[in-house]
Amino acid sequence: MGFWAQFFPNLIATLVGVVAGVWIALAVERRRDANARRAEEMELLHAAKEAVSNNLTLCQQLTAICNEVQRGTYSAANVLNGSGDARRASPADLLTVPRAALSSRAQQFPIPAAPFGSQA
Repeated sequence: MGFWAQFFPNLIATLVGVVAGVWIALAVERRRDANARRAEEMELLHAAKEAVSNNLTLCQQLTAICNEVQRGTYSAANVLNGSGDARRASPADLLTVPRAALSSRAQQFPIPAAPFGSQA
């Protein structure tokens, strides 16, 4: 058999192999991308649900604190007087921040001596 007699069957077999190989590779890659995208969506959905749950919990806590502050019954262990004892907090106490609680960047800016809105 001559060269040309073997050339065309080999060419057709090679082209069929290339087309089938490319098609299979693209199908595998599409499936892998879809699985990765689905996993990322599930992770984002889980993170969003967790964030909403945390935000709802914080809103409930803040609502309770705001209600107590309005009634004047808010007692916070983190609002300390000079001796370090917890005391009842007034709304003015909530506006002042102890210098030690500020970050080093925030300490570069002056803190007002009196709470906002009060006359010192």
